[in-house]
Amino acid sequence: MEPVSRSPQWLPIFGGLMVVLLCFFIALYAQSAQESQRLTDRVVRLQSALSAMATRPAPGPDVPPLPPDEAAAQRGLVLLCGQLEVYLAESGLAGEVLADWDTRCITVRFPDSLFFDGDAASFGSDAYRALNDMARLLVRFGDCFDTVRVEGHTNRVPPSPGSAFRDNWELTHIRAANVARYIYQTGLVEPERLSGVGCGEFRPIDDTDTVRNRRMDFVLEGLSFDALVALSEQP
Repeated sequence: MEPVSRSPQWLPIFGGLMVVLLCFFIALYAQSAQESQRLTDRVVRLQSALSAMATRPAPGPDVPPLPPDEAAAQRGLVLLCGQLEVYLAESGLAGEVLADWDTRCITVRFPDSLFFDGDAASFGSDAYRALNDMARLLVRFGDCFDTVRVEGHTNRVPPSPGSAFRDNWELTHIRAANVARYIYQTGLVEPERLSGVGCGEFRPIDDTDTVRNRRMDFVLEGLSFDALVALSEQP
């Protein structure tokens, strides 16, 4: 009788390891593709947010050229928005940055689902990491602005029956106050720089996408002209 040929005992283990490694590299590739798409989305949003500044009329008889300091400050604003976008991407926060030169403010916008479940005003389980990251953002870039206004927004869908809130105005007010209070309690941001405002459903940003209107806005007000100029002069 001929001897039966057997595979070495290590071969099944080796084959299993190869399968695990293959799955690992496939997962890495998939994650890399997702991060690339998210970064592309952020760049598109930033370009859209700053398009008004880029399309300012060229100097002419009726349009005087920008003073050098103001032009430098606008470049600093672009750089600041880019740095905020990078921070959000590195922190894994699904937010967007919107700049308004005329009112000297920047809005960092998040879907309300990042902090709250349904029409609740208490924080969801994933909210605390996002709030801590946002508090660190306010510290890191705090020299560039004076105050932070936290705004709560909803769509036109009222709170569910039996809710503790009479309407969306009350719901968003409590949400904004809870967010501002938590950031203050981190000890990273002075309370006099924080405020919370509930806007209900009365300031929509999209007339067709009601889900997008449910959001939390962090409005960075009183942008420092000198800080923006200094930022534009950095190498």
